[in-house]
Amino acid sequence: MNIRHATLEDLDILAEVENECFPPNEAASRKALEGRLKVYPNHFWLLEDGDTLVSFVNGPVTREADLNDDMFAHPEMHSDAGDWQMILGVNTIHAYRKRGC
Repeated sequence: MNIRHATLEDLDILAEVENECFPPNEAASRKALEGRLKVYPNHFWLLEDGDTLVSFVNGPVTREADLNDDMFAHPEMHSDAGDWQMILGVNTIHAYRKRGC
């Protein structure tokens, strides 16, 4: 297993995993993921098993102590100078769930 940060080249597979992990009305759109990747790529952590993206976690750093709905739609709320790491999603594909990933 390997952990790394995401790049824009990962956008298609991130969107695929997002759609596997969440119902359509809750999954982040490809456009939303792209916006996040452009603003805070170092706050996307990907877990890979060989060539398979197993899981990813993402979220902005903010100055606000509490997660709010605006953070999902507005990646510009990210601030590297913030005190709080927010987690917007923890996505693990079905085949790797309940395996300690």
